[in-house]
Amino acid sequence: FHIGLLGECYINGLYGFPICEKTGFQYLVKAAQKGEAIYMREVGTCLINGTGIEKSIKTGLSWFIKASKAGCASAKVELGKCYEYGLFNETPRDFQTAQAYYTQAIALGDRDAEYLRLHLWLTQGNNPTNEEAKDSLIERMRSGDLRAKDMLKNYAREIKHYRWYLRIRLDMIKDMVNRWTADRRLSRYSCLRIGGETR
Repeated sequence: FHIGLLGECYINGLYGFPICEKTGFQYLVKAAQKGEAIYMREVGTCLINGTGIEKSIKTGLSWFIKASKAGCASAKVELGKCYEYGLFNETPRDFQTAQAYYTQAIALGDRDAEYLRLHLWLTQGNNPTNEEAKDSLIERMRSGDLRAKDMLKNYAREIKHYRWYLRIRLDMIKDMVNRWTADRRLSRYSCLRIGGETR
Protein backbone atom coordinates (compact mmCIF):
# COMPACT_ATOMS: atom_id res chain seq x y z
CA PHE A 1 0.00 0.00 0.00
CA HIS A 2 1.11 3.54 -0.75
CA ILE A 3 1.80 5.40 2.48
CA GLY A 4 -0.73 8.13 1.68
CA LEU A 5 -3.36 5.57 0.72
CA LEU A 6 -2.75 3.84 4.05
CA GLY A 7 -3.63 7.11 5.74
CA GLU A 8 -6.90 7.34 3.80
CA CYS A 9 -7.69 3.71 4.63
CA TYR A 10 -7.29 4.26 8.38
CA ILE A 11 -9.23 7.52 8.38
CA ASN A 12 -12.15 6.23 6.30
CA GLY A 13 -12.06 2.50 7.15
CA LEU A 14 -11.36 1.47 3.55
CA TYR A 15 -10.44 -2.04 2.35
CA GLY A 16 -11.24 -3.60 5.71
CA PHE A 17 -8.91 -1.34 7.70
CA PRO A 18 -10.18 -0.36 11.15
CA ILE A 19 -10.97 3.31 11.52
CA CYS A 20 -8.16 5.01 13.41
CA GLU A 21 -7.98 8.69 12.56
CA LYS A 22 -4.83 9.33 14.56
CA THR A 23 -2.87 6.61 12.75
CA GLY A 24 -4.33 7.72 9.43
CA PHE A 25 -3.27 11.30 10.01
CA GLN A 26 0.29 10.20 10.81
CA TYR A 27 0.52 8.35 7.51
CA LEU A 28 -0.85 11.34 5.63
CA VAL A 29 1.80 13.57 7.20
CA LYS A 30 4.54 11.15 6.12
CA ALA A 31 3.24 11.23 2.54
CA ALA A 32 2.96 15.02 2.63
CA GLN A 33 6.49 15.38 3.94
CA LYS A 34 7.69 13.47 0.89
CA GLY A 35 6.33 16.29 -1.25
CA GLU A 36 3.06 14.74 -2.45
CA ALA A 37 0.76 17.71 -2.98
CA ILE A 38 -2.55 15.86 -2.72
CA TYR A 39 -1.61 14.60 0.75
CA MET A 40 -0.48 18.06 1.80
CA ARG A 41 -4.06 19.11 1.10
CA GLU A 42 -5.39 16.10 3.03
CA VAL A 43 -3.25 17.03 6.03
CA GLY A 44 -4.66 20.55 5.84
CA THR A 45 -8.21 19.20 5.73
CA CYS A 46 -7.57 17.02 8.79
CA LEU A 47 -6.16 19.95 10.75
CA ILE A 48 -9.06 22.23 9.84
CA ASN A 49 -11.62 19.58 10.78
CA GLY A 50 -9.73 18.16 13.76
CA THR A 51 -9.52 14.68 12.23
CA GLY A 52 -6.88 12.58 13.96
CA ILE A 53 -5.22 15.68 15.36
CA GLU A 54 -6.13 18.70 17.44
CA LYS A 55 -7.98 21.24 15.34
CA SER A 56 -5.84 24.11 14.05
CA ILE A 57 -7.23 26.36 11.33
CA LYS A 58 -4.01 28.33 10.93
CA THR A 59 -1.81 25.26 10.50
CA GLY A 60 -4.37 23.62 8.23
CA LEU A 61 -4.42 26.64 5.93
CA SER A 62 -0.62 26.66 5.85
CA TRP A 63 -0.76 23.09 4.52
CA PHE A 64 -3.31 24.17 1.90
CA ILE A 65 -0.89 26.88 0.80
CA LYS A 66 1.99 24.36 0.63
CA ALA A 67 -0.18 22.03 -1.46
CA SER A 68 -1.21 24.92 -3.71
CA LYS A 69 2.41 25.93 -4.30
CA ALA A 70 3.20 22.28 -5.07
CA GLY A 71 0.60 22.35 -7.86
CA CYS A 72 -2.47 20.80 -6.20
CA ALA A 73 -5.53 22.15 -8.02
CA SER A 74 -7.99 21.03 -5.34
CA ALA A 75 -6.00 22.91 -2.68
CA LYS A 76 -6.30 26.06 -4.79
CA VAL A 77 -10.05 25.46 -5.00
CA GLU A 78 -10.31 25.11 -1.22
CA LEU A 79 -8.33 28.31 -0.69
CA GLY A 80 -10.56 30.05 -3.24
CA LYS A 81 -13.63 29.02 -1.26
CA CYS A 82 -12.06 30.21 1.98
CA TYR A 83 -11.49 33.68 0.54
CA GLU A 84 -14.75 33.86 -1.41
CA TYR A 85 -16.85 33.22 1.70
CA GLY A 86 -14.43 34.50 4.36
CA LEU A 87 -14.62 31.16 6.14
CA PHE A 88 -11.93 31.88 8.72
CA ASN A 89 -10.32 34.87 10.41
CA GLU A 90 -7.14 34.02 8.53
CA THR A 91 -8.99 34.22 5.20
CA PRO A 92 -11.10 37.41 5.20
CA ARG A 93 -13.53 37.77 2.33
CA ASP A 94 -11.49 38.75 -0.71
CA PHE A 95 -13.01 38.19 -4.16
CA GLN A 96 -9.81 39.02 -6.05
CA THR A 97 -7.78 36.46 -4.12
CA ALA A 98 -10.55 33.88 -4.52
CA GLN A 99 -10.67 34.54 -8.26
CA ALA A 100 -6.89 34.19 -8.50
CA TYR A 101 -6.95 30.77 -6.84
CA TYR A 102 -9.86 29.57 -9.01
CA THR A 103 -8.08 30.77 -12.15
CA GLN A 104 -4.92 28.91 -11.16
CA ALA A 105 -6.94 25.75 -10.55
CA ILE A 106 -8.63 26.12 -13.95
CA ALA A 107 -5.19 26.32 -15.57
CA LEU A 108 -4.44 22.94 -13.96
CA GLY A 109 -7.59 21.45 -15.47
CA ASP A 110 -9.96 21.57 -12.49
CA ARG A 111 -13.50 21.67 -13.92
CA ASP A 112 -15.16 22.53 -10.59
CA ALA A 113 -13.05 25.67 -10.44
CA GLU A 114 -14.63 26.88 -13.70
CA TYR A 115 -18.09 26.84 -12.14
CA LEU A 116 -16.86 28.29 -8.85
CA ARG A 117 -15.28 31.24 -10.66
CA LEU A 118 -18.46 31.77 -12.69
CA HIS A 119 -20.46 31.73 -9.45
CA LEU A 120 -18.04 34.25 -7.96
CA TRP A 121 -18.51 36.50 -10.98
CA LEU A 122 -22.29 36.24 -10.70
CA THR A 123 -22.18 37.60 -7.16
CA GLN A 124 -20.31 40.73 -8.22
CA GLY A 125 -23.33 42.72 -9.35
CA ASN A 126 -23.65 44.54 -12.66
CA ASN A 127 -20.14 44.61 -14.11
CA PRO A 128 -18.30 43.00 -17.06
CA THR A 129 -17.45 39.79 -15.17
CA ASN A 130 -21.08 39.40 -14.09
CA GLU A 131 -22.25 39.70 -17.70
CA GLU A 132 -19.48 37.37 -18.89
CA ALA A 133 -20.52 34.79 -16.31
CA LYS A 134 -24.17 34.97 -17.35
CA ASP A 135 -23.28 34.68 -21.05
CA SER A 136 -21.00 31.70 -20.38
CA LEU A 137 -23.58 29.90 -18.25
CA ILE A 138 -26.35 30.56 -20.79
CA GLU A 139 -24.16 29.12 -23.53
CA ARG A 140 -23.39 26.06 -21.39
CA MET A 141 -27.07 25.63 -20.58
CA ARG A 142 -27.93 25.77 -24.28
CA SER A 143 -25.53 22.88 -24.86
CA GLY A 144 -27.29 20.80 -22.19
CA ASP A 145 -25.15 21.56 -19.13
CA LEU A 146 -27.44 20.84 -16.16
CA ARG A 147 -25.08 22.39 -13.63
CA ALA A 148 -25.11 25.67 -15.53
CA LYS A 149 -28.90 25.49 -15.67
CA ASP A 150 -29.14 25.06 -11.89
CA MET A 151 -26.68 27.90 -11.27
CA LEU A 152 -28.69 30.30 -13.43
CA LYS A 153 -31.95 29.23 -11.82
CA ASN A 154 -30.53 29.81 -8.32
CA TYR A 155 -29.07 33.15 -9.40
CA ALA A 156 -32.45 34.26 -10.76
CA ARG A 157 -34.05 33.24 -7.47
CA GLU A 158 -31.44 35.17 -5.45
CA ILE A 159 -31.94 38.39 -7.41
CA LYS A 160 -35.71 37.84 -7.50
CA HIS A 161 -35.71 38.02 -11.28
CA TYR A 162 -37.18 34.69 -12.23
CA ARG A 163 -38.81 36.10 -15.38
CA TRP A 164 -35.32 36.72 -16.76
CA TYR A 165 -34.48 33.04 -16.38
CA LEU A 166 -37.81 31.93 -17.86
CA ARG A 167 -37.25 34.23 -20.84
CA ILE A 168 -33.88 32.56 -21.46
CA ARG A 169 -35.49 29.13 -21.26
CA LEU A 170 -38.25 30.23 -23.64
CA ASP A 171 -35.67 31.53 -26.13
CA MET A 172 -33.90 28.17 -25.94
CA ILE A 173 -37.14 26.33 -26.70
CA LYS A 174 -37.80 28.66 -29.67
CA ASP A 175 -34.27 27.98 -30.99
CA MET A 176 -34.83 24.23 -30.66
CA VAL A 177 -38.13 24.45 -32.54
CA ASN A 178 -36.55 26.59 -35.28
CA ARG A 179 -33.63 24.16 -35.67
CA TRP A 180 -36.02 21.20 -35.76
CA THR A 181 -38.18 22.92 -38.39
CA ALA A 182 -35.11 23.80 -40.47
CA ASP A 183 -33.83 20.21 -40.24
CA ARG A 184 -37.22 18.89 -41.34
CA ARG A 185 -37.27 21.24 -44.34
CA LEU A 186 -33.70 20.31 -45.30
CA SER A 187 -34.48 16.62 -44.95
CA ARG A 188 -37.61 16.98 -47.08
CA TYR A 189 -35.73 18.98 -49.72
CA SER A 190 -32.96 16.36 -49.83
CA CYS A 191 -35.48 13.56 -50.26
CA LEU A 192 -37.24 15.42 -53.08
CA ARG A 193 -33.94 16.16 -54.77
CA ILE A 194 -32.76 12.57 -54.52
CA GLY A 195 -36.14 11.39 -55.76
CA GLY A 196 -35.91 13.75 -58.73
CA GLU A 197 -32.40 12.58 -59.62
CA THR A 198 -33.40 8.93 -59.57
CA ARG A 199 -36.31 9.37 -61.95
